[in-house]
Amino acid sequence: MIRSARKGALAVIMAFGLAACGPSAEAPEVPVVDITTELNQLYAEYDEEFLALNPLDATFRGDSRFDDQWYPHDPLSDEYATVWYDMNTRYLTRLQGYDQSSLEGQDLLSYEIFQLERQNAIERHDSGFDQFERLTPISQFFSMPSLVVMLGSGSVAQPFKTPEDYDKWIARSSGFPGNVDLSITRMREGVELGVVQPRILMEKALPQLAAQVVGDPEETCERFLRFRHWGGNDGDRAASDEADGRGGAGIPTGEEATA
Repeated sequence: MIRSARKGALAVIMAFGLAACGPSAEAPEVPVVDITTELNQLYAEYDEEFLALNPLDATFRGDSRFDDQWYPHDPLSDEYATVWYDMNTRYLTRLQGYDQSSLEGQDLLSYEIFQLERQNAIERHDSGFDQFERLTPISQFFSMPSLVVMLGSGSVAQPFKTPEDYDKWIARSSGFPGNVDLSITRMREGVELGVVQPRILMEKALPQLAAQVVGDPEETCERFLRFRHWGGNDGDRAASDEADGRGGAGIPTGEEATA
């Protein structure tokens, strides 16, 4: 009886043993993470956020989605500085969550360039260079008034091909007078702190600004010819806007910038 029980137990043990040696259940597949695809998505998300924060850059890129927008935060404002710093910090942190050792060729180059650009942006903030630029918004080489006048010509990055294009410019340029006021405030802060552009640069910048102040916009704006070609109410309305200074946002405030 005991021997029979032992034989039965041995048979059960052998059965379990044979079952264990049989085909094992397939382990669930672990999804393969395509780092390159995820990084490209990260770059695309950054680019969209960048364009929304800097609509004029989008226009110069040929992206017309933001042609009716100035900036959500003026580039001379403290709010812009905070958002810009946070944005670069967030994306650098996300980038560093990926192991670049698996990348090569163009994928590795894209990673390194994106990383370097974010690090440079953060360093510019931490070193105070961004603050220096906010306190010195005008120089011989760049000024927002010059950029706005160029855009407002309707013949460069934001052409006025239709009345709708012109309306987008009117909406965008409405943010410029606030930028002029903030520029004046920032430069006065810079004077108090002793942070100013070299005199020789400003002596050359003033004539550039003065040249943008005109008595009769029709004398210098080729846009009037375009407006007349539109005809009807659209042409009359646009010409009236120009005469009142609404179409060339830099014209009524240009005198302030040279004061």
